[in-house]
Amino acid sequence: MHTVEAYNQYFDKLAPGGILSITNFNLNQELIIEFRQLFTMLEALRGRGVTDVRDHLMIVRNIRIADDDGGKGTMNMLYFRDPITPAEMARVDSIAKELQFDIMVAPDREPLYPYDVILSENGLQTLQESWGVLLEPVYESRPYILTFLGFDQILDRWLGKPAQQISKADRYSRGAASVAQTSYNSINIVYLILIVVSALAFGAILLPLLWRKRHRDALPPLWALFYFAALGVGFMLIEVPLLSKYRVFLGYPVYALSVALFSLLLFAGVGSAISARIADADIARLLPRILVGITGIILAYTFVITPVFHAAFGWPTWMRIILASITLAPLAIPLGMALPLGLRQVRITNPEAIPWAWGVNGFTSVAATVIAFLVVLHFGFTIALTVGAGFYLLAGVFALRAGATR
Repeated sequence: MHTVEAYNQYFDKLAPGGILSITNFNLNQELIIEFRQLFTMLEALRGRGVTDVRDHLMIVRNIRIADDDGGKGTMNMLYFRDPITPAEMARVDSIAKELQFDIMVAPDREPLYPYDVILSENGLQTLQESWGVLLEPVYESRPYILTFLGFDQILDRWLGKPAQQISKADRYSRGAASVAQTSYNSINIVYLILIVVSALAFGAILLPLLWRKRHRDALPPLWALFYFAALGVGFMLIEVPLLSKYRVFLGYPVYALSVALFSLLLFAGVGSAISARIADADIARLLPRILVGITGIILAYTFVITPVFHAAFGWPTWMRIILASITLAPLAIPLGMALPLGLRQVRITNPEAIPWAWGVNGFTSVAATVIAFLVVLHFGFTIALTVGAGFYLLAGVFALRAGATR
């Protein structure tokens, strides 16, 4: 809801005289979240060539501090499609006085702090340095508006370096420190989940293979281990960001699971069925080409899928469901061919090693589910898909190595 792309869609829907109203209730953590929403809105407006923002923008708020942990009240950001008239301004003044709202930004007066800084040319950099939190505009490729620390800041904390010092202590700096600590704690929980999930997957999948001597003696060549590991990581680095993007397009998480995940697995099954028609003698020649093709399709998705979705956002739900299913087919079908063809390649050269192929792929798939989310969280959907494409390209290199050793 609060991304540059989303705000642009809201602006596109405004009729003459229309107003985009964004309201936040029960304010807490001293408005830091709301400030980031405003930076996101301003970025969308600048991208549309709007230079006279203050002629169209009004911000009013009513804050009643409840305790040291936050406050209660309302903040309202109003963007007018047409310049705000004196009559509209007079009416807002009257209502604000009656309801005890403070007018923080309006065309006929200077903005109050920190809105004066936010609306200035270097406001983003100034406040980020002053408060030590990430306030940059939020885009669809990384839509986590509640993440207030960059990966470099998190890494510094892990290495024991002190947190960025707040250079300007004011009523908002406490809220900035609070949201920064909340972000740090939340992200650490995800990393803890990664450790726990990886340990459980190792104990349930790989440890039994290591435990029994007949499996230890049947270890496949390294190319096979790396091949199936690359498939496991690569598939999740594609599935997780794609499901997130399809969730935005379809509107609800349940649609992303029931439509996008179902379609992805269905067409991957179709690809697996098609792979059964490939003769054993042709696997060494065709498998690297299929993996290179997957890499190209993934990279194409990073550039094509977002414009397609934006063009179809206004379609009825049932039409968007059909489009979502259709757009997954070109990628999911070849994805479904990579694993069964690799297993057949192992069966040809070392049939006793097939349990290892399944085990390594299963372990990396489980761990990579959390890894993929962390990549998206820190670096965005595009980077996650690109890294996923890289793993499939790497799998193609190992497939070539397999063909050379036959």
